[in-house]
Amino acid sequence: MRSQTTSLQRADADFDLEVRQEDHAPKALVAAILDSARDDLKRGRRVATEAREWFAERDPTLPWSFEWCCAILDLDPDAVRLQISANRDARHLPQP
Repeated sequence: MRSQTTSLQRADADFDLEVRQEDHAPKALVAAILDSARDDLKRGRRVATEAREWFAERDPTLPWSFEWCCAILDLDPDAVRLQISANRDARHLPQP
């Protein structure tokens, strides 16, 4: 069977998530959730507010919480938060 890789790296990505599907199919789902939440930050006020609250959650034992997802993907939650914040702030800076 040929190895398949799911890559969630995009031009506007704050972090790169590569998951080998045959080894970690559940990780691909968790990575997709994280990617979707990042996209939600750019949507309407209510959806963006819910996404910010999800990223702010600090309970790694709560299934499907941001920190739980980061633990599954071996990501540092605070580093991901910083990258997301820096990317969001950079988009709001005036362009020369």
